[in-house]
Amino acid sequence: DSRGIEYGKDSTKYQFTTPVENIKLIYGETDEPVIKELQNRIKNAINIFFLGFGYAKENLEILNFPDIIQPGQKVFGTTKGLKPREVNDIREKYFSTDKIPVKNITLKNCNSLELIRKYL
Repeated sequence: DSRGIEYGKDSTKYQFTTPVENIKLIYGETDEPVIKELQNRIKNAINIFFLGFGYAKENLEILNFPDIIQPGQKVFGTTKGLKPREVNDIREKYFSTDKIPVKNITLKNCNSLELIRKYL
């Protein structure tokens, strides 16, 4: 199901959005309806997880970061292989806004499973 997958125990359910198979961001033409759907899902999320995401400027701009961030949201992401300066640049340019405090932005040098286990 491309709308999401429920995960969690009986009293706590999370919905994970599964990637749409034919998303083309940096290379080739973008599929405007797919991008709009992704943007709507991001706007309505409480927690946003970036797992194995390269944080390419073009992709973040297509998704409309940082303008898309809503007050109260939290951002979590893997940054395996990135240098501390690169992580700080990403945090400051695309996630740190007046809508969410820096404490709500967690970018960690770990793999996806480690991030999910620790923060979900």
